Amino acid sequence: MLQTSLKATFILFFLSLALMAAVAPSHATSAPPAAVVQSSPDFTMSVTPVFASRKRGSGEPYTITIQAVNGFTGTVDFTVTGLFPGSSIPIPPAPVTGSGLSGFDVLTEHPPTTPIGTFTLTITGTSGSLSHSQQVTLQMR
Repeated sequence: MLQTSLKATFILFFLSLALMAAVAPSHATSAPPAAVVQSSPDFTMSVTPVFASRKRGSGEPYTITIQAVNGFTGTVDFTVTGLFPGSSIPIPPAPVTGSGLSGFDVLTEHPPTTPIGTFTLTITGTSGSLSHSQQVTLQMR
């Protein structure tokens, strides 16, 4: 009888384990659902050349490239700061809508009005609250 009782106890024990395993929550974890990230419209800006060397009394043409990102369709207006004595931009860069090109020329006067030296210009493109800048270097000899 003891043997039958032990056998019944083991059977009940294993049945209990099987039942608990069937109703217990799985310990396997699944990754949370991926969050949908919506990026805001924006633009990238590049200006070439990044470095130029010119004789005083000459000019240097610059090209501004605007690339729309995430459906950007705004208009980018430009400012150029860092002009030095004897330098000017007779025609400012035209605005760009969406993607496109613009440009400007830095003209310099003959010596001694324009000094010898290396100068940094900052070109800034702005559309609403978006703003990007790039620096270029112009060496006058």
